[in-house]
Amino acid sequence: MAYIPFFIRTPAGEKIPAAAQFGEDPDDAFAQINKVWSGLKKECCSDADNFQVIFPAGVDARTKATLVGANVALDFVWFETQEGA
Repeated sequence: MAYIPFFIRTPAGEKIPAAAQFGEDPDDAFAQINKVWSGLKKECCSDADNFQVIFPAGVDARTKATLVGANVALDFVWFETQEGA
């Protein structure tokens, strides 16, 4: 799977372990927000983005909601651009 990882880190800068092992890639063992490649047709013909959130181990619902909100903020700040302005 092609993706761009944005790792979730502690204030000291250390990567946080994920809740479960998702694949062969050692980076999948850490909590992260990934922008996932949607395929050629969707990427070239649409401005929509797909994301995957891998939550840290042992988090509560409030922290999960905060990370989903961070996902929305990441999409808005990093991937949305003002075209023609």
